[in-house]
Amino acid sequence: MTTRTVIATLELAKRTVYSGTSEAASMPASYLSHPQPKRRWRAPSLSQIEVYLDMTAGLAAYQQTGILTYRYLFPLYGSATRAATHEMWIGPTRTSVGSTATASWYSGVQSYWRSLDNDLARFPRRHSVIDVGSQRTEPWIRYKITDPANPDGFHDLGLLVPTPGYEPTLAPMGSGPGAGVEEEVRETRSVGSARRRLHRARERVRSYTFQAVGPTAPQEAEDQLLALQETAGVSDPVIIVDDVTATTRFMNRIVYGTLEGLQKFVLPDIYQKAQVELDVKEML
Repeated sequence: MTTRTVIATLELAKRTVYSGTSEAASMPASYLSHPQPKRRWRAPSLSQIEVYLDMTAGLAAYQQTGILTYRYLFPLYGSATRAATHEMWIGPTRTSVGSTATASWYSGVQSYWRSLDNDLARFPRRHSVIDVGSQRTEPWIRYKITDPANPDGFHDLGLLVPTPGYEPTLAPMGSGPGAGVEEEVRETRSVGSARRRLHRARERVRSYTFQAVGPTAPQEAEDQLLALQETAGVSDPVIIVDDVTATTRFMNRIVYGTLEGLQKFVLPDIYQKAQVELDVKEML
């Protein structure tokens, strides 16, 4: 099976208007595009976990860059249980996404978890994705989660990101990305010199080296991977999915975070080889 790496930014989400059918006053649906995942949308009613996305202004703004489409919808940092499902409707107007009959495209009911082998203790970041299958231009999305047995009695979601995504044809070198965990080290000492380390969140890190040889490799590296660094820098988050088709440990395949340093782009030589390195550190 072919591995499909997907890289995405929040550029379209920043220009999207979100409205929830129910929302806590201090946790509105507008938080779903906020880059800090701790600012979450809360649906206080488990019978109304539904969001409308209006991308009219966002897609129009993209006319400046030529990016006029989206393919993926990433719900990130959710509180969905293992039994939760989600659905997505696409259409030209808010009314059109109100039912399957009038929508331009409907995802069908899908498992939020994608695979049930993720351990809640080790993988508290409950991420998922809906892949439309092709790039779309309709400006309205309705997104719904069904999770009636959630013991919290409500549902939280950190981000909901529509994006065209970018699937590198430049091959990652080696057998796959480098993966690890980092924790900030801070210590305190008592008067008697007892040493105590303060607990900090463990953040996942990924390291990629994309490389290819051929007439199209330099252009792709410059137009996509170098452009990603120019767009996101080290302050705007990115989404990287090791394999968007994975059916095992899927939540562990997604990392939402920031680029750690901007790597130099290796200019093409006479052999038309291109190489770009990306290091990503998770945001919690």
